[in-house]
Amino acid sequence: MKQEVNTMKFEKNDPDYVDFFEEHGWVVLKGNLSSKAIQGGLGQWANLKKRYADEMELSLTEYENEVSQWRNLWHTEKGYFRDLIFTPVLHECAWTSMDWEGARLLHDHIICKPHKGHNDKIPWHQDSMFWPINSPGVSTWTPFLDVTLEDGCLEVVDRSHLGGCSSPVDFMAKEKDEFPEDSVQVFLPVSAGDTVMLHSLMWHRSSPNKGNHDRPVHIGLWIHSDSKWRPDLVDWHPVNEHVEAEPLERLEGELFPSFGTLNELVDSGKDIHGGTIRHNSISMYDASKIVAQQMKTITDSDQSLPTILGSEALVQTIVEATLREGFCEDPEQVKEALKRLEISFSAYEKHRARNVYNSAYSNWWKIAGHRWHTHLQKTVGVVGLGSVGQAALSTFSEHFHTVGFDIDGRGDWDEILASNLAVVCVPTNATNDAQLDVSHVMNVAEKLAADAFSGLMIVKSTLQPGTMDAINEMHPSLRVAYAPEFLREKDALEWFQAPDRLVYSCASPDEQMLLEYFSWIDESVPRIRMKHLEAELGKLAHNAYIATKVTFTVEIERIADLFGVDPGPIMETVWRDRRVMDPAHLTPRLGGFAGKCVPKDTAALANLDPDKESLLHMLLKRGSDEVYHERMKDS
Repeated sequence: MKQEVNTMKFEKNDPDYVDFFEEHGWVVLKGNLSSKAIQGGLGQWANLKKRYADEMELSLTEYENEVSQWRNLWHTEKGYFRDLIFTPVLHECAWTSMDWEGARLLHDHIICKPHKGHNDKIPWHQDSMFWPINSPGVSTWTPFLDVTLEDGCLEVVDRSHLGGCSSPVDFMAKEKDEFPEDSVQVFLPVSAGDTVMLHSLMWHRSSPNKGNHDRPVHIGLWIHSDSKWRPDLVDWHPVNEHVEAEPLERLEGELFPSFGTLNELVDSGKDIHGGTIRHNSISMYDASKIVAQQMKTITDSDQSLPTILGSEALVQTIVEATLREGFCEDPEQVKEALKRLEISFSAYEKHRARNVYNSAYSNWWKIAGHRWHTHLQKTVGVVGLGSVGQAALSTFSEHFHTVGFDIDGRGDWDEILASNLAVVCVPTNATNDAQLDVSHVMNVAEKLAADAFSGLMIVKSTLQPGTMDAINEMHPSLRVAYAPEFLREKDALEWFQAPDRLVYSCASPDEQMLLEYFSWIDESVPRIRMKHLEAELGKLAHNAYIATKVTFTVEIERIADLFGVDPGPIMETVWRDRRVMDPAHLTPRLGGFAGKCVPKDTAALANLDPDKESLLHMLLKRGSDEVYHERMKDS
């Protein structure tokens, strides 16, 4: 990307700053906070750090080396921090920049980049991807000390707020590094008391602090006063526990003060992003839970993690077990990592403070945590993160530790290789000769075999008949099974979690393992084992039958139109029969069969039939949505 250093600042009373903000997605307001507010905030922050360190029986240096974020100090500490929120400076700038008449605080925090201690990069991200609401907002970023290029200043991708919102970025995963070629990276050095206004869809980051002083910044996150609560999009965010509303209702509660006028916000009806995706075995969303469970398992203790790590005997148990398993050779390195974890957990438990860079967790994971994870955990890896893959990832994660990898490179392939089960949900699109393109499935099988994957590969993708036998022949060392998916795309998660039957084909030694990983399916649901070819043909036959019902309905609709009568009662006469009793696909005026799967799977099955006058071939000629609209136009 082209790089620029910003020198433009606006007075907060200059109306031109709003136009600049709307165009660029960011703006710097000069001297937005008074020197009294700055010095008062610095002093109060210094005092609370000393008090918190004393309460944790740590030196100030030990505390500052590990803790870098303090949330909702306006509520817990009040004083100057409360003034920052309630004095009409930041919240008025927020609603003015967004052309609102009021604003609500989602939460605020101080984030410090220390010039010593554990000081990492905060990677490229958008604020909206982390907020449990369905509409954009704005952040106010106000430093208490000058921030030069060396001090970890903000960096933005100019005008990137115009490109929509991505799913949450995991700070513990690989950083996003792909932006359009004409993108401009702008560095924003600012003075103490300046405020950077950031649109919540703006891509931004900050690099490590290489200067000679700490970089404390107050950050306020502001949303429209009528924003609706969407915990399903960001299920892990701490603010969810404080909301006093039902999902999809206005986000309200004691910790979310509103300022100005409360106007109705019309929801677009579309999700702002696809929700949180956990690609790796550990992430910023659930690192504390995963590490806590590790420690409890290793020590066979049900106590809290700070209690476990505060016990010399239990710490020694963890150190000895880690050395015994060969996960680390240096006992002092393990002890130091455990001490950092103890500080991080205790800081959050006592004061809701934490290390925003997750460095204590990353450090433990690097030293021994990842090896412990592989040793202790049953893991499901989902390959392919489309609609089926997302449903699989969400469902399996409720029962097993689950990681994801997409064919576009998202995720960690090594995590898939470490899994016990690889669930393959890659696309098999139609080819020009009406077959199914199984190249993605074959590529995954080839890569698993080449990397000596020792688990069970279960294919969920729709397959060209003969594919599973071909995989067995090409990769005899690979354990493979087929369990075709029959979900409806618009209700993918609901159908994946509550199937009508479990169809599968596998080698006998793998059957018990396969059924164990699908044991979350209700016991009343039939488990139907068959040969690979039978399962492959069964999946195609299922979608061709849907096409048959739709085509039949289309033909009755056409005849009804010839007689000038309503086809609805006619088809209800059909589906009300006790042998049918289901209006699905038998309701007129809904068009022909369409979607991603039914047309291509019906064509693939018909392509296998040499009788060109068969019903399967006629379905394509009479019942597809394209043909339907052409025929109805003629009638």
